[in-house]
Amino acid sequence: MFRSEKLGIEVARSVEFDRVEINLLRLVGRQAPEQEVWVTDRPINRILFDNVLEARGSDFLGQIPTGLSRPVIEEQLRLYAELLRTVVPGLPQGKRRRSVSSRASDSGARLGEPAGIDHLAT
Repeated sequence: MFRSEKLGIEVARSVEFDRVEINLLRLVGRQAPEQEVWVTDRPINRILFDNVLEARGSDFLGQIPTGLSRPVIEEQLRLYAELLRTVVPGLPQGKRRRSVSSRASDSGARLGEPAGIDHLAT
């Protein structure tokens, strides 16, 4: 997970969807929010970046390649970094933090920079 004071980015390897997924987080007390199991009246503090792209009418989602090999993951992360800078330009820079989620990455990159993929590739 990468985080600033109020926001975070969680990078996850999805075997189900055969690609990397990005979640945008609103930190709660400087911590990652709990996983939402179903929608309640509580604030939503975690959203799949794909949903942000769709809501903004972006057709970039179809350009992200599928696959979990090292070169494909590198290309996915490069495209996601570019999309984050374009679609969410106000996202502040932040330092990486090890996430308690077993799906999240810890690549050493800062927000907005391409991330390493050693732990994501099969």
